[in-house]
Amino acid sequence: MLITMLTAMYMMVRVVESIGVRFARQQDPLPYMVSQPLPWQIHSVSHSRRSSKAEEFDGLRRNSIGVYRKEKAAATIQTHFRKFQQKKHKNGK
Repeated sequence: MLITMLTAMYMMVRVVESIGVRFARQQDPLPYMVSQPLPWQIHSVSHSRRSSKAEEFDGLRRNSIGVYRKEKAAATIQTHFRKFQQKKHKNGK
């Protein structure tokens, strides 16, 4: 009996939800991309919206530490990983 009631309630919720989706207005997509900054872009958290906002700079992304270039970020990650591997190898001997 309890299972039947729960199943019926579940089906009613599904039907109401599907009807609501049909009649609900679709929200307009945002004119900008919403994303979180990458870990190497964060040095400190500012409570000031103006100073913490990422700005466009000649088609490149600009953040609180300067212009962000994917190539530089990739090179930095590779350099840090190489140093880590060398240190790990050196300590392993």
